Amino acid sequence: MNIEKLGSSDLNQLSKLFLSLSKGESESRDAIDKIVFDSMKLSNSERKKILDSIVELKMAQTSRKEINVLVETSEKWKPHKKPKKEILTPIEPSKRLDKWMDK
Repeated sequence: MNIEKLGSSDLNQLSKLFLSLSKGESESRDAIDKIVFDSMKLSNSERKKILDSIVELKMAQTSRKEINVLVETSEKWKPHKKPKKEILTPIEPSKRLDKWMDK
């Protein structure tokens, strides 16, 4: 949708509707949809498909949230700790030979 194609009255009405939507007035969404769909010249069947798709997406999002809640545990997850590497101290070759011979 190219917003430049909207008239000034539609733009003013959209700005008022967005403000009311931000205040929690859900009926504003239908009015916004009507203005946008009218500007895009969508048929009734196209509008219905779009609105049905939005409902499906919301349902999928809700079910995904429910699944995430079921997977959570009361224990706090901690990453696996790597074992500390043994630090080898360098020994002079002659002392290594002496150690070996003492055995």
